[in-house]
Amino acid sequence: MHEGRHGLGFSLDQIRDLLKLQDVSRPACLNVKTLLAEKLVSVKEKKRELEKLEQQITAAIDAVTT
Repeated sequence: MHEGRHGLGFSLDQIRDLLKLQDVSRPACLNVKTLLAEKLVSVKEKKRELEKLEQQITAAIDAVTT
C-alpha cells in the first residue's frame, strides 16, 4: 500500500508538503518545481550509482564465465 507513494522516492513528509502546496496560489508552483528539481538530482545520482554497480556485476559475471 505504501509502495506506491514511495515508488518515486518521496518521503511521506515530502508528499505532505506537495499536497499542502496544491491548494496555494501561483508562488507554490515555484516551491513544487524546486522540490521536484531536488528529487531529480537525487534520482540521477542513484541512477549513476546503479549503473556503476551494474557494470561491476557484469564484469564479475564475465570474469567467472570466461
